[in-house]
Amino acid sequence: MPQKTNAIDKNLENLIFSLKSSKFDSALIRGDNGGGVPWLRPSLADSEWDGGLRSADDLKKISKAFNTDEARSSLKDAFDLNSPGNSSDGIVLPLQIYYAQQAERAYRARACSSFARSVAHLKGRETGHGFARSPLEQAVSYFSSIIRQGAEKGGS
Repeated sequence: MPQKTNAIDKNLENLIFSLKSSKFDSALIRGDNGGGVPWLRPSLADSEWDGGLRSADDLKKISKAFNTDEARSSLKDAFDLNSPGNSSDGIVLPLQIYYAQQAERAYRARACSSFARSVAHLKGRETGHGFARSPLEQAVSYFSSIIRQGAEKGGS
C-alpha cells in the first residue's frame, strides 16, 4: 500500500520548536541566579488565541494553539477503504495528535497549578527540554523517521 503521510502536521511542528526554543532560553536565564523568564505559552502566530486566561472564551481558544486538524484529516484519508495508507500512516498520525493533546494538558496544568509547584517543575523541564537532542526535538525526528521508513519500505 502506498504511504499517504509525507509531512508532520505544521501546527504541531511549530508548537514543538517554539516550546523547545523557549525552554532553552528560559533555562539559561533561570540558571543565572533565578532571573525572571517570560511565562511559557505556545506560539500565538497562527492562532486565534491571544494568550489570555481570564475568560471562558480565552480558555476555549487555547485549543486552537494546539490544533492538529492537518494530522486528523490525513488520518481519516489513511483509512479510506478504496485507497488506504500504510502502517507508518497508522503510527505517526495518531502519535502526532497525542503529542499535541499532551502538550495542551501540560499547559493547562501549569496554568492552573500553584506557583511554587509550577516553578519546581518548570526548572526541571527547561533544563531537559531546551537543549540539543531534547525529547521535544527527538519527537520531530521520530515522526520524520516513521514517515521516511513508510516511504522506503512501502509499509504493510
